[in-house]
Amino acid sequence: MSRVVRPRGQVIAAVFGEVSVAASKDAVDEVARNFGFDPPAWYVQLKTRTEPRSNTPALLGACARAAGLQDIDVADLFVDSGLDTPESIAAYRTGLAHLAPFVASLPGSQRDDFLRRAVAAVRERGQPVRPRVLVLSSRAPA
Repeated sequence: MSRVVRPRGQVIAAVFGEVSVAASKDAVDEVARNFGFDPPAWYVQLKTRTEPRSNTPALLGACARAAGLQDIDVADLFVDSGLDTPESIAAYRTGLAHLAPFVASLPGSQRDDFLRRAVAAVRERGQPVRPRVLVLSSRAPA
């Protein structure tokens, strides 16, 4: 950190926090699997190995302490994304980096069917997108 941040310089980071229920995400992911989607290795690693290291306030704070940061504060927020309709939620989920290439690879009529089913799944059992975001505020050592 000493080469990147001046002494006592502020270090801020934001990560997604752990949530117990992600109905809309799960609904779209299930439809994708039914259409043959296999998550890319980088996404599996992110979800299973990287995110779990910092997805609670205690874990993120521990990462900051391990990096030698000081004056550590972690805000735990639920963010209103404004994504409330099944259509907007499905569009958001299918446009994410891990899923968009798969969706784009589907032939036109199959892609249309996939998107209809994703919207229907979100309508049936989804929820508005309100991600949990952890915001770390800290300072580099003197």
